[in-house]
Amino acid sequence: MKKLINKENWEKIFCDYAIVDCAIREKNIIYIQAVSSTDKPGMRQVTLVDLDNDETLAYSSIQFPSAFTSVLGTSTSPISQGLLIDCLGGFALPSGGGKTSWDSETVARDTVAVIQKIKRIDGYAWAVGLRRFVSKRFNIGDWRPVMNGISSGVAAADGSAFDYGFNDIAGFTENDIYAVGEQGDIWHFDGHVWQQCGFPTNDKLTNVVCADDGFVYVASRKRIWRGKLNKWESVDIPELKGELNDLCWFNNALWGIGQHDFFSWASGTINDYFICNGEQIRPSGTMDCNDALLIIASYTNVWSFDGSEWYNTVPNYKNL
Repeated sequence: MKKLINKENWEKIFCDYAIVDCAIREKNIIYIQAVSSTDKPGMRQVTLVDLDNDETLAYSSIQFPSAFTSVLGTSTSPISQGLLIDCLGGFALPSGGGKTSWDSETVARDTVAVIQKIKRIDGYAWAVGLRRFVSKRFNIGDWRPVMNGISSGVAAADGSAFDYGFNDIAGFTENDIYAVGEQGDIWHFDGHVWQQCGFPTNDKLTNVVCADDGFVYVASRKRIWRGKLNKWESVDIPELKGELNDLCWFNNALWGIGQHDFFSWASGTINDYFICNGEQIRPSGTMDCNDALLIIASYTNVWSFDGSEWYNTVPNYKNL
């Protein structure tokens, strides 16, 4: 996104708010989640749109009276929409897609689910959570569990089955999907049944991405791994300082970001910064990408990268 939000609109929607998540719907439509950074409670989901005839980004926003634990995602099938999921309640709140408001949707139906992540695979939204929960949004308001072959988890040493579950999901296609979770827990879905894969560590697995180079990349708490099915190797990337929030593949490179880490890795070369407007940026926060765009949300800023150049899509006008 070459355009940015202007100062007048920034003061309306981002001033005194901390940016905590982001998601790409189309190359010209992104979603930003922000929570109040003052004593006054509140949370906003902001849609930024690049309209051809406007010099700056247009916006719309949904205001919530208080913040709640949630994950932000998108889908392009059955229609193009944003999706905000209440992690503890399992309710999805759609936005966009030709209507100003939509009914809330139940991700878990009749089961109890704690949602950890939402990802887009072949255009459809997939959600994963504790107790190895997996659900796909087949249609508007139609979420169904996709758990054939999955056991819900084995009780940990303290007796809590909720200590097992999936933290992330990714797929080459809907017939070639991976989900990762606690203690080296990784599963593969072939379109019909899930099967557990072998993995060389019992460490917590936090993130997974299916890359255009044909490999599956997995982040544990300290290392990055790559492989497929039961064959995995560690990648020559320095030890992570903490858990990643997101792992992406964009522009023939692997990208990772967390509260204490940021890197891009390609052909054995690693960078821990990028340059935007002549300044070295070492961000923390969250990220998302599609084939045309990568975005990073980092508390007071949002940056976007089109594969050639970085843009400060949401600047911190307090520092300008």
